[in-house]
Amino acid sequence: MPAMSGSPVPADRVGGCHRSGTIASGRRLAATRSPPSSTRSIRPASSTRRARRLTVAASLHWARGDRTVFWNLRDHVTSMALTPPIFTPADQLRLLQLQARRAISERLVREQLVPLAGESETSEDEQSASLVPDVWRLVPSDVSLHAWQAECLTLWLRHGRGTAKVATGGGKTILAMAAVQELHNQREPDLRVAIIVPTIPLMLQWVDELRKGNLPDSAVGMMGGGEDRRILVCVLSSARERLPRLVEQAGWSDHLLLVVDECHRANAEQARRIFESKPAFTLGLSATPEDADDDLSVPSNEAYASSAVGQGLGPIIYEFTLRQCLDAGLLTPFELWHIGLPLMDAERREHASLSREISELRSDLERRHRIGRSKVSFLPWCQALAQRNDATAAKFTQLTGQRKRLLYRAFSRLAATRALLQSELVDPESRAITFHESVDEVEKIFLDVLEEGIPAVLEHSKLPTLLRRESIEAFRAGTARAVISAKSLVEGFNVPSADVGIIVASTSSVRQRIQSLGRMLRHKEGGRPARIFILYISKSEDESIYEKTDWDAIVGATVNRYFLWTPPAQGEWLQGLRETGTAPRRYLPPSSQVEVSALEPGGPYPGRPDGVDLKLDQDDNLRVVATNQLVPASRDMVKQVLRNSHRRAHCTWAGHLIVRFDDSGPRATWHYVGPIRVPEQQEQPVHVDLRIRSRSGRPVIARAHPGGGEDFAIGPEDTVRDLHDWTTRIARERGARAISTIYWDQGERYWVEVEGNRVYFDGAAAPLKF
Repeated sequence: MPAMSGSPVPADRVGGCHRSGTIASGRRLAATRSPPSSTRSIRPASSTRRARRLTVAASLHWARGDRTVFWNLRDHVTSMALTPPIFTPADQLRLLQLQARRAISERLVREQLVPLAGESETSEDEQSASLVPDVWRLVPSDVSLHAWQAECLTLWLRHGRGTAKVATGGGKTILAMAAVQELHNQREPDLRVAIIVPTIPLMLQWVDELRKGNLPDSAVGMMGGGEDRRILVCVLSSARERLPRLVEQAGWSDHLLLVVDECHRANAEQARRIFESKPAFTLGLSATPEDADDDLSVPSNEAYASSAVGQGLGPIIYEFTLRQCLDAGLLTPFELWHIGLPLMDAERREHASLSREISELRSDLERRHRIGRSKVSFLPWCQALAQRNDATAAKFTQLTGQRKRLLYRAFSRLAATRALLQSELVDPESRAITFHESVDEVEKIFLDVLEEGIPAVLEHSKLPTLLRRESIEAFRAGTARAVISAKSLVEGFNVPSADVGIIVASTSSVRQRIQSLGRMLRHKEGGRPARIFILYISKSEDESIYEKTDWDAIVGATVNRYFLWTPPAQGEWLQGLRETGTAPRRYLPPSSQVEVSALEPGGPYPGRPDGVDLKLDQDDNLRVVATNQLVPASRDMVKQVLRNSHRRAHCTWAGHLIVRFDDSGPRATWHYVGPIRVPEQQEQPVHVDLRIRSRSGRPVIARAHPGGGEDFAIGPEDTVRDLHDWTTRIARERGARAISTIYWDQGERYWVEVEGNRVYFDGAAAPLKF
């Protein structure tokens, strides 16, 4: 770290290490170059010799970069290989100096604020005694509701319950405060309000906003601050344990408005306890409240309404999308750059190896998932199975996590982030926020950009609260020009405006990415446009977000730009960019959103191939691959499925039969055949499969022998003849090809399966003998 003004550096300091003098306990020296072929051990000695050895070792180790040395003032020294220093003695000295300067400054400010003789201050007790006004004003007088807020408020006041689905940045907080204000002033003078939030920073932000109104501070508080509060703001984790009991003891239920901010966080089973408070009024606030694991056969709003949270808060009564926020001028104009990044050669080989193993394990697990007809979606089902020590599920979960970490840690993410920050922050007025899912990778990026001289601060949930708050304030004040953050920033602090956003890595959840975008899209001084960069690893699972999300519908086609980036050998990062003009994968809506009336049988299917795999058996019956269950299908449908060389098809969750006529690879086009229904699975009767055929002009019936080969029925001849004539007649009547399989319960009951239906022999037939 270079010397700073007011920070004297000893003349004998070399490369951050003292070459002589007293060495403080706990300090360390760090390697900066590759290790030498051999190193010299350091052993305890007399104090003079020990100091001399440390002096020599320190200078040699710094020069040759082979070790980091830890020592203390006792009798031993430990030497071990470590990374270069993150926090050097010079950093420690500078920090102490800065802390001292702040202490002096704070003391001077306090002395200047001491009340003059004869002046008095309002005591806390006097504040508590302040009366709550009859008319509440929580929405600032200089703020007018936007058209969508006024419309949504009117809808909500009709019933006093429901969820507003509004993009971040659209003004959900103002909507909620307007709802509280109007409900109290118009209908409920004894109103009590409980606002549930997912994080402590968001709780503090709510309290600050509410205290800007005309209620005394004593009327607005947090859980544990007393029952005399009119508005209580709680974190979800504590609200679910304490709120129902508090409401019951205080008798608030009949006058309680429960507001749940970011209500998708309340989807966990244990969070349902907050609804045990039995509020008279409810309001849910979220950018995207749908659960990512919902049944894809049900439209998202209906799925939310049927969920525990939707039933507790009320259905979605109003939607206001990110696109509508932009069109209404509530958010600053921006460009959205999607940049595909490469893997290094070693990373690519490891990724390919992991993907092969995952694919093999997934095939087996998906078959078991379909057979079990679990109501839980595939990935959570696998995780639950792994926790029950299922070896295949545990291995699958381990490898998918390993592959995810590989993509998170891809070298190109770090290189691209550094290059973007260096390029975008050339403008001294620019401010940048980066998002990543991994705390470890966030810290790696932070240390990397510091080395490049970028004035950045670090933000993630594992940091001390005071440091986090002061870092955000430094960014707000412009002292820092970049925030390197983990996902905690997405639903945490009231983030200051930025005109550059870099989503270094995010989950495949659409909600997470939309939330990330919304946090930085604010009106800025001078109306400067924002530029949002979404980094993904090309030709990997990262691309699946483009199949699941219609980005043109979300923000507008003119906003999106798509690139591939190859790190240039030298020069500006822009030299490695190549614009492709299209997303890496085509958006496919879920089958529930496909308008069937617009489809032609045999035409391309525009939706997502979600659902179950089907196959045709040797008698051209359509069956579920995983369970062998019959699926009723017309002859025309069967003919379309026969166009697939593997006799395979697919039934979507919405009941659409689709087939690949050209089945060459995973990118082959799906074609729509028609509507179809997979019946509920029923227990199959115990039976034996019999093969019916002709031999030398005579009908014969055979069954497989347990040891291999076949056994032929030796009678009764009437039964053999009658069954043969019966199957021939059915095939002729239905225009099907000859039936080759008869099913027998080993008694007097025989049946065949044609066009997905079971047809029983209605004549008298004695049991066959073999």
